[in-house]
Order: sequence, then C-alpha cells, then structure tokens
Amino acid sequence: MSLKEQIEQWKAGAEHASQGRYLEAIDCFTEMPEPGARICFNTATMYLRVGDLENAERYLNLCVQKDTHLALGFFQRGCLHLLKRRYRDALDDFDLAEKNLRGNLLIDYKQLGLLYKFYVCEVMYNRAYAYREMGENRRAKEELDKAKEIAAKTSENRHRIVSAALDNLRAGRDFQPYRIPKNSSVFWPPKTKSESLQPVNFMGKAKVVSAIKDQDDYTGFVGVQEMRKNSPSPQPRRSPKEPVSRSKSHEPPSSRVPKPSFPPPLPSNKANLLSPTGSSNGHHLSTSLSSSSSSLTTSSSSQPPSLRPPKPIFSPPSHPPSDPPPQKPPVSPHAFRSPARRMLSSPINNNSSRSPSPSPDDSRTMTVKVHYNSTRALKVDKTVTLEELVALVCRKFDKPNGSLTLWHKKPSGEYSHVSSDVILRKLCSFLEDGFRLTLTANDAEQKNTSSKPASLKTVLAIADYHGRYSDELSFRSGDRLNVTVEINKDWYEGTLDGGTGIFPTSYVRD
Repeated sequence: MSLKEQIEQWKAGAEHASQGRYLEAIDCFTEMPEPGARICFNTATMYLRVGDLENAERYLNLCVQKDTHLALGFFQRGCLHLLKRRYRDALDDFDLAEKNLRGNLLIDYKQLGLLYKFYVCEVMYNRAYAYREMGENRRAKEELDKAKEIAAKTSENRHRIVSAALDNLRAGRDFQPYRIPKNSSVFWPPKTKSESLQPVNFMGKAKVVSAIKDQDDYTGFVGVQEMRKNSPSPQPRRSPKEPVSRSKSHEPPSSRVPKPSFPPPLPSNKANLLSPTGSSNGHHLSTSLSSSSSSLTTSSSSQPPSLRPPKPIFSPPSHPPSDPPPQKPPVSPHAFRSPARRMLSSPINNNSSRSPSPSPDDSRTMTVKVHYNSTRALKVDKTVTLEELVALVCRKFDKPNGSLTLWHKKPSGEYSHVSSDVILRKLCSFLEDGFRLTLTANDAEQKNTSSKPASLKTVLAIADYHGRYSDELSFRSGDRLNVTVEINKDWYEGTLDGGTGIFPTSYVRD
C-alpha cells in the first residue's frame, strides 16, 4: 500500500469513527500494513466502543510499545484495566501516564491530529476511583483533593465531576470513572499530508496578452486594437506622411507646432537607390535623409526595424554634477542605555542642518529627573524655587509636603544637599544636555550627616560588567555593591570603592 493509499485509508477510518460507524472504522484501521502508535490507539478505541475488550487490550499494548511516551495510551489502557477490575494494573498505567506528562498541567494533542487536551487531574480522578474500589477511601480522598485543586485552574466543564465525586465519597456513595469523550477519541492524519492528496493544476490557465496578425506589418497588443475598434468616437487614422509624436504634452492638436515631414518608407527591393552611384532619385533621397535628422528621431518608431536609425550609445558625463548627493542620516548611538536616559534623551539631532530650532517655551523650562524608590521626571520652569520643587517632587511620589530632601551627585561621586535657592540656581546653570537636571530624594526624617545616601541593600556581582557610559558603574564578578536607589526592575544605582553609578540588575543577585 502506497503512502497516499495509507493516508486515504486513515482519513476514511477517522471519518467513520466520527460518524459512529465503529465497525467500518475498525476495518479501515486493521487493513493498514504496519500501523503506527496512533493507528493502534484508534483501533483500540473503536474496539472499546463495540465492547471487545480483548482486542482493545491487544492494540493498546502495541500502541505503548511503539510509542513509550504516549501518555494518553497509558491512560486509555488504565481505563481498560478498570473495566476488567484489575485495579493494581490500572494504578501502574496511571502512574506511567502522569510520568509522561513530565510535570505539565496538560498535553495538547492537536499537533498530532487529536483534538483533545489531556489534563493531569483526569489521571488523579481515575486513580482515586481505583483506590475507592480497593477500599482505600483515605487515599482516594487525597487524590480527589489534588485533582480538585488542579481542576480549578482549568476552564473545562468536564472537570466538574471532580467536585461531584468528592461529595459522593464523603457521603459514602459511588462515582463513575472518567473516559475520553466520543467526539475526540481518534487521531486524524496530518493536515498537510491529507491536503496534498488533491490534484493541483500547476500550469494554470493561459492568457493571451499580445499576438501577430497576418494583415499587420508589426507586432501589436490585441487589447489596444480591440479597444480602438470598439471605441464610440475613434480617432482619425494618421496618414503615412504624418510624423508620430512622442511628446507627453496635453495641449490640443491645434496649438501644437507641426513637425517636419518624413518621406514614406522605401520598398525592400529598391536598395539600389541608396547606392552612392545611383540615379538622381537616390541622390535626392540621401539629401532628404541628411536634412531631416530631427524628424527622424521623432518618427522612427513608426518605421520598420530595417530603416530605423541606430540608437545613440549612452556616454557618462565627463564631470560629476554640480549638486552633491544627499548625505546619509547620522548613525544613532548604541541602543543599550538606561531607561531614564532613553526617556529623557533629546530627539533633536544638533548635527543635522534640518533639525528644528527649540521653541521659546522649551528654553524657559527644564526636566528634573528624581531618584527615590523609583525614577520619575517632571517638567518645571528654570526659575522654580526650592520650596516649589520639593512640593512638586513630594506630590510626584505621593508623599506629604516637606517629607523629602533633595540631593545632587557631584562628578566625584559624592552627594551634596540642595538646601537653598542659591544652590538650586547654580545647578540650573549647568544642566545636562542643556535641559535636564538629575537629583536624588531622601526622607527628611533621616539624618543625612554623611555625604552619600543611605544604602538600601548589598548585592553580589555574578558577572563582569563594563559600563558603556559615564554614569554607569563597572565591576567584576564577586564584587559586593551597595544599592542606593532601585530605579526599576532592570536598573539599580549603587556604589563600589568610592564610585557611584547605575548598573543592570541581571548582573547581580541578593
């Protein structure tokens, strides 16, 4: 049996199974030579539907032998053991099914052709049923409790039986084992292979776009000729002596300057007229050709190829054009920058001659970046007072007014307290990039006797890091850094050996 016939047989059996014709499906599956694990699973499932448990067990054994990692095959064989009241064997198969789930909540068999999601809580439910039939109610209750906890994380309506079984167990009543639904019990052939069985016309349908007519002298587009023929107001046909104009002007014909005429084409058997020793007619033709060179360039397209003049060979200009080529835009700096720098960096390129000049409002304002428990930015006037700035920062961090103090980091790494308007005016005169001021906020009740802010925690470097910018802190693996500001989940600010800067959190651990 060829591969095409096997896929067709597989598809026919799956269709019979979906329509409830289980015997016809069994015939289709059993006729396939050397069936795989999925075909054996389908055959065993069909035998279970008709009540033939012996053949179902035989094909399930083949299924798990051909695919030792098919968790659903072990689960189906465990359900078969429950029907035969072999509860110990059922528990062994349920353990193998859970093992092949590999700690996952579920396995989606859609990629293998089965529209079914196999959950681990279904294994626990049937395991609890086996314990219940063996008289071990305590272990059955433990399995149902775990199954109920996992079923709460799913959105499947069929898992409501777990809560009902737990209620029945507490009341001393029996409950039924779980079985795979009938509408999703067989594997279908791969969609890519089943679709490739249909014949495909790779040639397509031919479409005529141009043709040669016997009554025409040259090749032309039939569509254009038919359009001209069916036009309600056809244009008058051009006389043979009328030049063909290739101008794209849209002026009316009456306002155009007439082109010089050109003599009609000569017959092919009159080549002796072009001879330099020919008659006066040949001399007259040579003179006409030399005096009508301008007309030749515009009307050569209407002549046969044998009489068309040769096209001029293009020669590059001897000197480059006067206008220089457009310059490429400057390459942007490296994308690996701190989040605060990306948020507040200016989008205007000062090196570009086409960059817009700053507006008068931008020259009177500045952006203040403040580090506290996070980093936030606010836009204020350059003439803002210290009291107003502290009030704005407290409001930004949802703190009471006056509960924070502002500090500025010097180039040496030390922090100085911004305690007066004079210090603030001095800092505003030396803004970063002309518009940004970076400050650090601390709680006012803390005693800031030292020149550095208090350390939040100490972290250990797990890899070497070399800072790419002046405000980043470099360190080696094994160094211990003091974190002063947790900027966000990706960046810290801290100190090491008297140096201060920001560094990524992925390079350190607590």
